[in-house]
Amino acid sequence: MIRSAVLRIGKRSLSSKTTVITTPIFYVNAKPHIGHYYSMTLADVYNRWLKLSGESTFFTTGTDEHGLKVQTAASIAGLDPKTFCDGLSQKFRDLASVGNIQYDRFIRTTDPDHLEAVQFFWKTLEEKGHIYKGKHSGWYSVSDECFYTETEIEEVDGKMVAKETGAAVVYETEENYFFRLREHQQRLVQFLEANPTFFAGELGHQRP
Repeated sequence: MIRSAVLRIGKRSLSSKTTVITTPIFYVNAKPHIGHYYSMTLADVYNRWLKLSGESTFFTTGTDEHGLKVQTAASIAGLDPKTFCDGLSQKFRDLASVGNIQYDRFIRTTDPDHLEAVQFFWKTLEEKGHIYKGKHSGWYSVSDECFYTETEIEEVDGKMVAKETGAAVVYETEENYFFRLREHQQRLVQFLEANPTFFAGELGHQRP
């Protein structure tokens, strides 16, 4: 749950008095399951409760349509990624409909306004020098979308897997973009020291 002084979603501008509620934006590499429905239901119940209390809310859910998992699943299905995502994203909408999940916006990361927002954000970071290109190496699991350390993997039946999930890992070196977090370290430390309950406080009611 997020609160912001001014938040623009699509063509709607939301004030600081609006509580924004979101589920995870679900990956569409497979059909939805009970865990997706559980997340939707929790958010929906909270949204309804706040509305009964007279609060202004904006509730969103949707599908995340990028990444190696999606690309791989689309390839196995013999479809281009967008066509593959179109079908699965609709199944998430159908699930919400069956459960009477009353969201305000179902967002897809392939939506034009989302693409525009991401491009604007990326350009702003680039212009201000907050991102840079570099290389990263490590044991990577496509299914977990996670890099693991040497102590977090093991060999099983001749294959390297993550100890926690059992997912296959491969050693990869990739060129990527990185955020210059270190330049903001002191400000973040000062803020967290001055606001020790920022993360531990009540969800939806903390803001910088």
